Amino acid sequence: MWNQITLRIRICLLLAALISVTLMGGMITIWYSFRMEVLLNQVIDKDIAAFQSAEALEIALVNQKGFLSYYFLDGDPEWLRRLGEARQVFKERMQKAHSIAETNEQKEALGRIESEYIQYIEIKDNVISYYKTGNRAEGAALHKSVRNSFFKILERCEEYKNLYTAGIMEMREDSGNEAQRLRIIVVIAMAAVLVLGFLLVFFLIHHILTPLHRLAVAADRKGASKKPGDEVYSLSISVRGLIEDAEKAQTELGKSRESLLQAEKMVSVGKLAAGMAHSIRNPLTSVKMRLFSLNRTLGLSNTQKDDFHVISE
Repeated sequence: MWNQITLRIRICLLLAALISVTLMGGMITIWYSFRMEVLLNQVIDKDIAAFQSAEALEIALVNQKGFLSYYFLDGDPEWLRRLGEARQVFKERMQKAHSIAETNEQKEALGRIESEYIQYIEIKDNVISYYKTGNRAEGAALHKSVRNSFFKILERCEEYKNLYTAGIMEMREDSGNEAQRLRIIVVIAMAAVLVLGFLLVFFLIHHILTPLHRLAVAADRKGASKKPGDEVYSLSISVRGLIEDAEKAQTELGKSRESLLQAEKMVSVGKLAAGMAHSIRNPLTSVKMRLFSLNRTLGLSNTQKDDFHVISE
């Protein structure tokens, strides 16, 4: 079936297949860009989990605030118990934050929070000791420094949380921009392939296939081709015929050249013979005239005259 299709249709089918494959590859690339964006979002989700851990650490710190003031007001040890539970929660959140932290900046920020928190706990325990022993005035004075330490640690927690916030926003923006650029490039490439494909088809049809078809039709005047749809085969048959005709013409030309050379030789021989005859005829004419003169002046018999006549001839 393929052999029955014309060359023009074959090339067009091949180009259509090429364009189809290119378009399919472009669509796959676009799909891959979306998939890559999803994967990047998954990576960002990890940072979001770290951000949530930092936020939980901050909340655990805030939850410790107020218990010491309540204990100062009513002296109920339940507030101290709940304070211990809040400290335990903060310790667990700190361990989780350490397990998630990856960069040196994040680890250093956690180290500062932890060291200042230890100082904060020591000061707070001293205040509790003063309250338990009845030194409420000294405990109240030290309680103010506890508040300052608390807000300082809270500020450190906010800075630590902002590290993840900035990273998340930057990564999300970069991934979105990269995916958008990739899609734009793929769309431009697909459009360029389509345009080039149509231009190639136009060029092949109007500048190659159509002239080739006309040449094949003009060359196949005798209808020697058995494949009328195959221009290349028709041209090959015609070219072989032209080569055979050229060889025959060359052979006949060689024979004609030999005949011409032979004729030239014969002409040369004829000219030579004519020259020799002319060279011989001139002396004989003089002899003949002399014999004619002698025949008239001498008194010859009839027999002698006949001999003179034979000699003069």
